[in-house]
Amino acid sequence: MQNKINPFALKQKLTRHKLRFSYDDGSNTLKLGGIANRAKSWLLSVVLPLSISMLVLAATYFEWIPLFDKGRAVAKLIGYMVGIPFAIGLIGIFRVALKNKRNTGKKIISPKGVIIESRTGHSLVLNSEHIKAFDYTVTFDNAACLGELVVITTEGARYTILGIEEDKATYLKDDLEYLKSFLEELVGIK
Repeated sequence: MQNKINPFALKQKLTRHKLRFSYDDGSNTLKLGGIANRAKSWLLSVVLPLSISMLVLAATYFEWIPLFDKGRAVAKLIGYMVGIPFAIGLIGIFRVALKNKRNTGKKIISPKGVIIESRTGHSLVLNSEHIKAFDYTVTFDNAACLGELVVITTEGARYTILGIEEDKATYLKDDLEYLKSFLEELVGIK
């Protein structure tokens, strides 16, 4: 089976969304397995903003920044310098945890079907004749757009293949539509 859709574009899209994957052209098999650079995601989204917040709070507490000598304007500024990074860190915790949850386990997609392996070692095997379609959903968060690609069985059950987020809804929909059509062609649905 020769794909009409370019596997290079697939690799670019999955790399941009920081997903761990491998694609074998010979066997036409795509393996998805978690998030690439998970430590970097936690560091930039959670640890760094919370550290900045705690550093400013400690500097104020130990009077490295003289808060009471300068008046009310500096007190507001210090409050913002603590509050904004703290809020960004809390939002980062939820965003990284959600991405981890949606992309946990290993998914193997080939012309034979889909295999979904959980972290506990259980496997769900969906042969290509038991797969009705691939579909995606897009939800809007106040900070980003969240997308989820699912496989739908002939019985109507839905299983998550991957979850991604993007700042612009049009980019997210384009990526999910491309991934959907690529996987449908790979498995032989249309």
